[in-house]
Order: sequence, then structure tokens, then C-alpha cells
Amino acid sequence: MNDNEDGHPQQWHATGIAGEARMPADCSHAPSRLEGGKDPKEPALDLETGQRSWDAVCEKLRAMLGRGPYASWCQDLRFVELSGGQLVLAAPGRYAGRHVESSYGPEILRLWVQRHPETRRIRIISVPRPAPAAEAAAAPPPPPPASGDARPSSETVGVPLDPALTFARFVVGPSNEAAYLAARSLAEESDTGRGPLVIYGPSGFGKTHLALAIGNEVRARRPGLDVVYLPVEHFVSRFGAAAAEAKRMHHSERLSALKARLRAADLLIIDDFHEAENREKSQAELFETVREVIDRGGRVVIVANRPPLELAGIEQKLRARLVERLAIDVQPADYELRLRVLKFLAGEHKERCGKDIPSDVLELLAQRIVSTIRELKGAFNRLEFFSINLQREISMTSVVHVLADMLRGSERRLTVDLIQRNTAEYFGVTVADIVGKERTRNIVQARHVAMYLSRTLVHRSYPDLGNRFGGKDHTSVLFGVRKIRGLIETDRSVREAVETLTQRLVH
Repeated sequence: MNDNEDGHPQQWHATGIAGEARMPADCSHAPSRLEGGKDPKEPALDLETGQRSWDAVCEKLRAMLGRGPYASWCQDLRFVELSGGQLVLAAPGRYAGRHVESSYGPEILRLWVQRHPETRRIRIISVPRPAPAAEAAAAPPPPPPASGDARPSSETVGVPLDPALTFARFVVGPSNEAAYLAARSLAEESDTGRGPLVIYGPSGFGKTHLALAIGNEVRARRPGLDVVYLPVEHFVSRFGAAAAEAKRMHHSERLSALKARLRAADLLIIDDFHEAENREKSQAELFETVREVIDRGGRVVIVANRPPLELAGIEQKLRARLVERLAIDVQPADYELRLRVLKFLAGEHKERCGKDIPSDVLELLAQRIVSTIRELKGAFNRLEFFSINLQREISMTSVVHVLADMLRGSERRLTVDLIQRNTAEYFGVTVADIVGKERTRNIVQARHVAMYLSRTLVHRSYPDLGNRFGGKDHTSVLFGVRKIRGLIETDRSVREAVETLTQRLVH
């Protein structure tokens, strides 16, 4: 449903996945030793043993993903270390790390945990590709193609399309409907206008998804057309390497072939266009590439984080070229669209696992996680991961546990006093009873529920909660929290009380 555009190191947690991801295609369970909150204390894994484990994981990944996707994305991943419960992998370049993070992170984690159950998180770091100087110096220049029609596949100059990013999986709402219609029109060839289609807007709301949906639709309708997906960072890397080789080797075969190859595309999708700002040589080549593709009758799709005229670091003539046809934005999603996205994901979850997700859970996520669609999907994926791997039902209670960090930003009105008042009302007692020393069964249970909710929803320390519950020792609060945590699994009335109060307090 959305794109993945930030460039920070990626980190996946067995206790919660940060970021966007697709979950495994089945609902098989990871080892139960994932459960628990303590940091593992195992010694660091030596490089040789770690590499053997990673090789074994790669064999399963290859069988699961197929040769093409595996070769494109996972083949070049390298084991770095396993220490303190964290597996570190290296990806050749930032874009590759981002794509692996969004598409395969949970599955890699699941397969690795099968061999090393103590692992709780994965970090994917980006490293530059090795410099090709030695190989280039030793090897003769490549022979020209056998015929004028022969040319390498689009993946040799671009990046493979993600086949999961289709129009069918793009959820439409008022904030993205215009961009969706423009994208479909181009893909279905009902729009015959010249010039690039520019899709712009803030990160995390579906721009890249729409652009790649165009590419996948064009390939499905006309398999013979040449579709090239070119993130700017990938272009800068390839173009820079070819230019450096031309200067070093005193010949420009590789550079000339790269230019010709890009300009021969029938559909050219340029992602993260804003990253070309203040790169004059790259901009000049992009301008010529865009101009020639369009002049040959091809189509160009541009993805950027701002309108073309606001890209101050882009040369004027290139900006002017970008606005000659259509520039359209994808706006932040409203509540209705966020809920629609979650219902779509819940439908996919039911197809995989045969289980419904309660509507109140979806409504809570749509109300509380408002930053981006990417973060919303990340929250859903984290819930699904816990449900599958810890064999727990998705409920209001599990939401509070699993998404505590993501919900914390919306706690501004929630206080211990408010929790105590609502809990007292639910159990038919007074706040004085809850903070007092009365030991009747109903009051003790109400007191423990209030302690549990205060700890999980407001995240106060145990000593602080002891003071707020009538000056009790922190061990009494710890006992109460643990007591309710256990009863939630075994006592239906306690579980209903916690879920009802949670829904009342967080909405």
C-alpha cells in the first residue's frame, strides 16, 4: 500500500518490527523462545559459524522466493555478526537494504530464529559495492551486441520491479484518488499526453507503490515493452562508475552503452528524483535521458517528495520539462483511508491465517497512528508477527502490549488518575478503595487491574506507581501487574475487563 523511501539503517525486532513489511505467506510459528522481555546474554557468534548459518538460511530463502527475486535482492546479503541478540547483515547499497527491509525482513528473521532462537532483532546496514577497478583493468571491453535489437534486460541498468506493488493492492481514498487515476490512465494507455507524469508528496503515502504499479501493469498488458525502474541513487552510482571507468581506461564503451540503454526504454520510472538535487552532471544526463525517451514516444514517470518547481537544487530546464504534462500529489491519508488500508490488510491476514481481526483493533490503529501509511502498515505487521509467532489472538490487550511504543505518542490525556477513576467505575468501587488497604476480592482485583493498566498504558515506574496507589511498595505493584498479566490468559472476566477499559481509555 505504500512506498519505502527513508534511508536509515533498517532494524527488525522479534519483539516488534519497525517499518513496513509483508508477512510470511503462511502462518507457521516460530519457536516459542521468542517470548519474553529480557535481553539475551549469549556470546557473540563467530564469523565462520555465522556464515554457515546464513548460508543455510539463504538456501531456504532461494527456495521460497524463487531464483529471480532471490538473485536480485538476497544473493548479495552478507553475514556480519550476531551479538547481544542482534543479527547484523550487510546489503550492497542503501536502496537494496531498504527493499530487503520492506519485502523480506520478517521472513529472514523467522528463518534465522529457527537456527538461533535467542535472536531478537535484525539490523541491515548498507555498504558500498566493491570498486570494479581491478576487474575492469584486467578484462577487455565487452563486445557489441550481436544485432541492433539485442539489449540487456532492464534489470541490468535499473532495479527489479516488486511484483507485489500492483493497482489491485493500492487502497484508494480522497487523498490519493487523483494520482491513482492518473497512474491507471497512463498504464492503460488511455492517456496519450506527452511529457513525464510526476507523482509527488511526503514519504510514506504510496508514491512508489503507484509508480511500480504502472510498471507492473504495462508489463502485464504488453510483455514486449521495455520497462526500466531507476531510483536516482542507483542511477548516480551506475553512471558515476561508468564515467570513472571511461576516464581511467580511456574508452567510453560502458558509459555509452549505459546511456543508450536508458534512452531506449519504453517506460522509464525515476524514483526519489529529489535526490538528484545539486548533482549537476547527473541532472544533465537525466535531462537528456528524459528528453530522448519522450521524443522516441516512450513514457516517463517521476517520483519526488516535492512539486517540481520547488526542487530548488534542480536546474531550471529540467524542472520545466517536468511540468509540461502533469504533476499530481499524494496527500496524507485521513482516518477513513487509514481504516480502509487496515481492513484490506486484515482481509489478507484472514486469507493467510483464517482469522478475523476485531474491528475495534482496526479502528484504534486508524485513530492513533496518523503519521504515514507506512507506519500504519508497520504497526499491523508487528501485530501479525506476534499473533503468528507467539500464537496469540489479536485483541485490544495485545495491541497495548505489542504497540506500546507506537501508541505512546497519543497518551497526552491519559493519566494514572483517569485510569483509577475508570477502573473504579467499572468494578463498582471507589478510587479510595483502589488506593487504600481494603483486601476484599473485588477491590483487590480492581486495584490490580488499575495497576496493570497504569503500567502498560502510561508506562510509569513501579516505585512511582506505588506512590500513586496509596504509598505501596513497588513490589506490590509488580505483583499486581504480573497477576493480571497471567489472568488475562486464563480468566475471561479479567480479560474482558482489561479490554473494555483499554478501549474506553485509549479512544
